[in-house]
Amino acid sequence: MLGNSKTRTWKVIIILALVCMLLIATSVILVFQNPEEEQTTNIIQEPNDMSKSVLLISIDAFRHDYLECAVAPNLKGMSDQIHIQKLIPPFPSKTFVSHYSQITGLYPAWSGIVANKMYDADHNKTFSIGSASSYDSFWWWGEPFWISNQREGHLSGTVFWVASDVGIYGRNESPTYPTYYLSYDRDITYKDRIDQFFEWLELPKSKRPNFYTLYFETVDDMGHKYGPCSEEVIEAVDNVDGWIGYLIRGLEARGLWKTENGLNVIVDSDHGMTKTSKDKVILIDDYIQIDTSLIHCAHMEHLHLYPSLKNDFHYNDLECQERNSRLLSKSNSRGRANLNQNSPSQEYEAQVVNFSPVTQIIPAEGQEDQVFEKLVNASQNWTVYKKEDVPSKYHYSWEGNDRIKPIIVIIDLGWSISDRAYYEKYPDNFNGGNHGYANDYDDMAGFFVASGPAFVQENNSIEKLENLEIYQILQKIVGLQNPAPNNGTMKNIESLFK
Repeated sequence: MLGNSKTRTWKVIIILALVCMLLIATSVILVFQNPEEEQTTNIIQEPNDMSKSVLLISIDAFRHDYLECAVAPNLKGMSDQIHIQKLIPPFPSKTFVSHYSQITGLYPAWSGIVANKMYDADHNKTFSIGSASSYDSFWWWGEPFWISNQREGHLSGTVFWVASDVGIYGRNESPTYPTYYLSYDRDITYKDRIDQFFEWLELPKSKRPNFYTLYFETVDDMGHKYGPCSEEVIEAVDNVDGWIGYLIRGLEARGLWKTENGLNVIVDSDHGMTKTSKDKVILIDDYIQIDTSLIHCAHMEHLHLYPSLKNDFHYNDLECQERNSRLLSKSNSRGRANLNQNSPSQEYEAQVVNFSPVTQIIPAEGQEDQVFEKLVNASQNWTVYKKEDVPSKYHYSWEGNDRIKPIIVIIDLGWSISDRAYYEKYPDNFNGGNHGYANDYDDMAGFFVASGPAFVQENNSIEKLENLEIYQILQKIVGLQNPAPNNGTMKNIESLFK
């Protein structure tokens, strides 16, 4: 009995050891899997001419010069046909702001999305990216291209784009979504995202979109954490380039890459990235009295990169919304916050709605001039404007948009604004990289490459283009007859096309 027991024990140990070895071997294969070696070979049903269809891909925070830093053979290959050297984001150069300007053709003052965090005094509503408030159609002005496209009888399929999972009116009488869409989920792998696009591409003609989007975020993640052109960023660039290669090989297998009837593919970015340092931080509450608990909420934008921020120093998203609502409900019609009513033990001069690098400030009632003068004289590394005096080149002073606040602080490139409590607890979070600065800095410029039958076939490189012209480019490719009102100009893109 004892001998049999020992024998069984050793058999179990051997089997477990073999299973462990198999799992380790499998994990190694998965880690070093090359996306370009994976082939997708499903055949399109009822193939037809796709030369008036387009796939728009955004690689978040892919700076204009990253192609020079990385190997990226697939993106460089696309640049041989069409390359815009610097794609200029809107002001401020933030992710939500920029993506929505691209897809509506509007400057932020007219698109409604003027920052990643907003307050509308007329309706006493607050907006914060990723929160429930961001799904309220109230915030989203203008008309995204997928709505324009569908108004003319076409279909759209979006694998992530800012606002593609929000019901938006545009010129319609009811909120409208893309025909097919996925709600944003960063845990969905790049392979699964691309394969979803292929599934839509393989639908019968009557159900197949002519407009598609894809979105990739890791270049932005690594840029924030390690800074532009760091080893981690270049690794992320080459990784996403590998997935572009996977996409290209899938299109080649379907006869849709670099063919007369093939699909047009655009790869661009929403903005660039610049290096930041904890030694270049201005502490705004050294100069004016502010309610710092509200600012803590504004630091939550990249929470997934810094899990420690979930500690007791921060409110959760719902608490942030409720806290802001309680304070801002005491504002007057021009958005000046009666801050002293909220905290009788402490007098505050202003509230910061949206934080660095472009900071929006609501002065307390009767204190606008006082707050403005204090900030103007506080630092040589920022420029302070009253809303009506913001330079016209930024298109950010339209009086019809109350979401742009009375005082705007624009920090110099590479500098940051914080409150003292946050900075003293998390100084290293200011090392790495950031965007959102004035859009005339080269570091904020994104990139654009394209390939497809709609474009001129010879090497066509132009120096720069505002990214709101993407709407015009999409309009030209699909042959849109009745575009929504926008700030773009068709003559700026004519050289890209046959």
